[in-house]
Parts: sequence; structure tokens; C-alpha cells
Amino acid sequence: MNDVHLIACIFDHGRKEFWTVLVLWSMDCNKDEASRSKDIAEKRFMQGDYIGARKFARKAWQLFPGLEGLGHFIPVVEVHATAHEKSQCGEKDWYGILQCDPSADETCLRKQYRKLALTLHPDKNKATGAEAAFQYISEAWNILSDKAKKAEYDIKRAPPAASPAPNRKSAPVRQNKGTEKPPQQRKKSKSSSTEACNAQTFVHHESSLPKTFWTACPDCKLQYEYSTAYKNKRLCCPFCLKPFIAKELALVLSGQIIWPPTGERGADTFTARR
Repeated sequence: MNDVHLIACIFDHGRKEFWTVLVLWSMDCNKDEASRSKDIAEKRFMQGDYIGARKFARKAWQLFPGLEGLGHFIPVVEVHATAHEKSQCGEKDWYGILQCDPSADETCLRKQYRKLALTLHPDKNKATGAEAAFQYISEAWNILSDKAKKAEYDIKRAPPAASPAPNRKSAPVRQNKGTEKPPQQRKKSKSSSTEACNAQTFVHHESSLPKTFWTACPDCKLQYEYSTAYKNKRLCCPFCLKPFIAKELALVLSGQIIWPPTGERGADTFTARR
């Protein structure tokens, strides 16, 4: 039917007749498109591309379900495509071949097998690949109807269980009631542990401080504090600019430093200055 004939129908018949003709025309278009999709699906099936064949066969079914031979070809393609899909366990998806959920019981599996067996039996289904599809569903029913085989197959297809995370928390140490300390003894032990911690902190603080010593210039009598790395070294006095040996001062009494150090003759007294 061309566009000229369609326009002629508008004038020759009423509005109702126009919509009837339009629906018939659209159905003819869908039928042609469905026939082309079915041909592509059959070619893909013969080439071994079962996934692509299923895609075009489903498209043809959506466009025109009543297409000749499509009702027999669709279940064959579905079984072959599912049988050739890769599963995680490396086995065929027998539940998918029977088009059942893995949680289905034996009654549901038997009912679905009988339905597919009537549809795919080679005596009733003359589509290409129907005999092989019938063998697939028979094998699926042979495995899923046997409890031992089904249990073994379910174990294979089950995802591996995740290993529990290691518990890094150590178990709490329980103290026997007979060896439990009285409250006063607990307080003493707690205070002693606090004092020990404070003592360790003080020792660490003292050890972290830089070690120094006091020395003085014998000419200008000014004393200075230097690091122990300069002890007994030849230095220059910042005040009088005269050289001197940085010897450690011997004694400090009430803010006064006695010079020279112990072991040398003579002693001068001067005020300690930092």
C-alpha cells in the first residue's frame, strides 16, 4: 500500500475506516521488519553466534509475534544462548537452561522441564537446532532432579566464602576474684605507677637538654656559658676580644664564681653573669 492509496482512503471512507487502514499498514511494516530480523537471527545461529541470534530473534518477536516459524525458533535460540554463556564456576547454567530460578523447588523444575520438552521435542519442533536444545534441557533435568548431583552442582556454582578478618584485639585478661587487690592497695599501686611515670618523664627531659658548662675570661672577669663541646678550647672573649682557654669554673657560691678553676694558684672573685 502506497501513500497515494492511503490518502485516497481518507476521502473515500470515513474516519473510522482510515484508522483501521493505518493500523493494518503499520502491522505490515512491522511484519516486514520482523521477517528481516528473523532472517538475521537464523544466519547468526548458523554461524555459531547464539547471543547475537537471540538478540535479533527477540527483536522480531517484539515487532510481530505471529510471524511464521518464530514461535518454534525463539525457545531453541534461548536454550542455545544460555548453554553457551560463560558462568563463574565454569559449568553450564542448568537453571538458566530450564529458565528457572536457582531457588526453585523440584516441583517447579519438573513443570518447566515438561513444558520445554513439549516445545523442543524434534517431532514437534522442526526449527534448526531443536534436537540439540532438547538434549540440553534433558541433561539439565538429569542433574537437577538428582539430589546428590544437584547438591554438588550448587556447591560449585556458589561464590567462594570470604575469609573472616583477623581479630587483632587481644582477649582481656581476667583476674581471679581470690587474688583481687583491696581498694586501698589499688590506690597505692596507682599512685606509685604515676610517680614512676613522672620520674621517667623528668629523666627523659633532663637527658634531652643540651649539656653546657661555665667559663670566664681571666682578663675582663666576665663569665659565659658554652656547650661542653668547647671545654678546654681556645676561645676569644666577646668583650675584651682577648683569647683564653675555656676551662670550667670550679665553684659557684651565692651568685659569685671563684676563679681560677681548682688546681690553679690564685683565686679571683667576680659576679656570675649569663
